[in-house]
Amino acid sequence: MRAVEHREKCFSVSADSLSALFRKAKIALGIANLTFHDSRGEALTRLSKKVDVLTLSRISGIKNLKILMEHYYRETSEQIAARL
Repeated sequence: MRAVEHREKCFSVSADSLSALFRKAKIALGIANLTFHDSRGEALTRLSKKVDVLTLSRISGIKNLKILMEHYYRETSEQIAARL
């Protein structure tokens, strides 16, 4: 069986429930201008510090490497030098 066929068994929270939980958390934390999509950007930015751009592309599904490099790899020259 393919992974898609087991999706209901893997994810027990519906999209509507997840959306409601996200909204409730925003209100509880007093965060006004945050979208669920912002969390994807945050996750990709953090992952970019641990994996190379090709791996990040596979994880995210973003095929355009230029987009990944411009938006998610936010390291300074000093940070890159420190890794070397």
